[in-house]
Amino acid sequence: MASLTGLEFYNYILRVFKRTDKETEIYEAITDVIMDIKLRYTFEDFKTVKADLTIPVANDYTIDIPVDFGHLIGDIVLQGDTDRVLTKISKPKYDELYPEQTASDVSTGVPLYYCLFGNKFYIAPVPDKTTYTYQINYTTEAETQIISSTDDVPFTDKYRWVLRSLVLAEMYYNMGNDVEAQKWEQRGEAKLGIMVASEQNNIDYSVNLEFNDL
Repeated sequence: MASLTGLEFYNYILRVFKRTDKETEIYEAITDVIMDIKLRYTFEDFKTVKADLTIPVANDYTIDIPVDFGHLIGDIVLQGDTDRVLTKISKPKYDELYPEQTASDVSTGVPLYYCLFGNKFYIAPVPDKTTYTYQINYTTEAETQIISSTDDVPFTDKYRWVLRSLVLAEMYYNMGNDVEAQKWEQRGEAKLGIMVASEQNNIDYSVNLEFNDL
């Protein structure tokens, strides 16, 4: 099934919600629910690879995260003379290991570590080359408000009923009808669990174990 447009999904919601005086609020609820789902789970449709991150200025050691960044998947991969996976550490540990990153005579080297802080990746040690590229795998987040002219509303190609249940829950909570909201929330959350299980089943892999017959 093809994804629904913003208007098509709005009309799909109205089959149950009926009220036509809450159009703005419904589109806002659609956007909010999609953002919430994407923040809570890493769905395959929103996973991407960015392999061209760089630090083009000598003695710099930070990389801005992509504007559509959601969840980091795995670790940063350094690509250069020596390809390697960088080790993630906390910002306090980073500062402990590399307290002189801003010094004019800072020691440089092949990057080994990174941390995520303040919407930036901090690399250490300070890279000794500006020609390195850095690859990350991550999930993207919605960037725009869902409106009637939206071409493809996320999740509506396979899970439109799940999204509708959660949007209805959001609408009824906003209107103060907690009983009706809880009914739709329970339905939506139960079906969301099916979505997550389906995604997980698709990406699970087999582990081959080697046994020694002693």
